[in-house]
This record gives sequence, structure tokens and C-alpha cells, in this order.
Amino acid sequence: TGGYQLEAQAGGRHLLTAGADVERETGALGSRSEPLLRPTRTNAGVYVQDRVAVGSRLFATIGGRLEHNESFGTSAVPRAALAFRARAGKAPLTLRASAGAGVKEPSFFESFGVSFYAQGNPGLRPERSRTFDLGLEQRLFGDRLRAEATGFHHEYRDQIAYNVIDPATFQGSFINLGRTRARGLELSAEARPIPALRVAAHYTLLDGEVLVSGSATNPVYAVWRPLLRRPRHQGWLSTGWRGGPVILGAGGRADSDFLALGLEHNEGYARLDARARVSLARGIEAHLVGENLLDRRYQEVLGYPALGRSVRIGLRYRRGPGRP
Repeated sequence: TGGYQLEAQAGGRHLLTAGADVERETGALGSRSEPLLRPTRTNAGVYVQDRVAVGSRLFATIGGRLEHNESFGTSAVPRAALAFRARAGKAPLTLRASAGAGVKEPSFFESFGVSFYAQGNPGLRPERSRTFDLGLEQRLFGDRLRAEATGFHHEYRDQIAYNVIDPATFQGSFINLGRTRARGLELSAEARPIPALRVAAHYTLLDGEVLVSGSATNPVYAVWRPLLRRPRHQGWLSTGWRGGPVILGAGGRADSDFLALGLEHNEGYARLDARARVSLARGIEAHLVGENLLDRRYQEVLGYPALGRSVRIGLRYRRGPGRP
């Protein structure tokens, strides 16, 4: 990859950003007992953005990107955002809104994979999305408490999904779903009662559905079915000083074994992690990371158990002004 970006101020209220980048992808797929398939892809894009202050309370961002991709041709993706400071002072309140479009290419594996159980589909179309968000941010007690709430509505066309072609042989490939959508609410809060202590939490309520199945044959992609592997409830809680415990959780979600066994639901889970770091000497810091400390048994993807309890410890040495 390579790119160039330019930023410049104009008129005191505009911050202009423009740039271009190019990406060259190559791959080698298949069994080394046979000649490998060697796909290549060159992508290039240009973009421009203007961040402008309209008065002292309204801020707007308008921009777009023109992308040329060897897999799907040329596509334009615009985006715009507004932020309005409804109240200033010691308890500032900011309202935000944004809208935009996106495009995502299929991976080499999805387009050119040679596995019998996950054959590539050279005819895959890119995923396209349209997103809308509306939210607010409230700060209190001299920025020691910050709370955010955001509602979102995202629509996707040609979402890429795995599909079993023949349940008897487990032969599978990748297809484009016609149309899907995801909407919901995100809530987050962060508090610093004292400078050294941080408490943060995040929660997402997601309502995702398949609106048009397209060429999918698996019943998990039927119209009005929930989106695969997207939990309706998901969140985390973190607290501590120079680290601390982190609780991660996700509710039950639609999934599939893709083996025609009728397994279409994955149970929710909660996991406890912890991180700590301690200064041992000048410039030397020890750090400890523990994941799934309660050794919970769960599966982020149905049929693939997650790792059990794991602990890592290490040392870090830094010199100069940035050392702890």
C-alpha cells in the first residue's frame, strides 16, 4: 500500500483533507501438491473532506471517496456528519448525526478459495451499505462523567455469507444475500471519580434481519430471520487503576452448524478478563494479562469452542521522555 494525504486550513473555519492511495494484493491459494491459484488485485482511491465550523456551536463534516477496485469497478461513497453543541459551560451537551455509504470487496478466499467445503465464488458482488446515526453526548462534573447514546439504522445490499450447497457432502461456497438491515441503540458511559480511577461501560441493543434472501438456500437466511452471529444484547464493563478487570458479555444469537443437524442458536456468555501494569524501576514496567479467568465454556462461533483460561506476563522497557 502507498498513499498521500494533505491537510490545510481555509478561511479560519475550514479544515480541508484530500488524498489518494493505491493497494496491490496478491495471493496463493490451494494445495501445494498442485499448481496454486495466484490471484492479483490492484485498487486505487481518492478522497476529499471538509470540516467546517458554522458559528461557535455547529460543526459539519462533508466528504466522499472515489474507489476503483479490480473486483467491482468504480464506486463513489459519500459521507456527512453534523455536531451541534446545544449547551456549553460546565455541563456541555452535544447532539450528533451522520449518514454515509460504504463498499467492501470480497476477500481472495471468498472469491477464489479452492476448498471443497468453502469454494470461492468469482461472481461475488461487493457488500454495499447505507448508514444513519443520531446521538447525543452529555458531560458532567467537569468532564469527570461522560455519557453517550446513539441510535443507528444500517442497510446492506449483497452482504457476503457462507452457504451449504449440498448438505449430504457438506459442500459449501459463498453467496450474496439480497438485502439485510441492522438497527439499534448504543449506550456508553465513562467516569473518573479521581484522576487515577476509570470506570467505563458499553451496551449495544441490535435488531438485525434478513430482508431479501437472494440465492441463499440455508434456512438461517430466510426472510425475517435474525442476522447470523449478531447478538441482540452485547456489552462490557471495565474498571480499575492502571488496568483492572473487564467483563465482556453477549446474549444468545442466531447461528448454524451448516450440517443439516438443526442447530440454529448459540447461547450467550459472559467472560472476565483482567489487566495490570506496575512500574518496577526507572523505565521498566511489568504487565499482566488474564483472559477468561473464570474458565467459562462458550462458543463465539457455533462448533468452535473459545479458549479457556489464559495468563500472560511480560516486561516492557522504555527510555526517554515518554517512559513511565
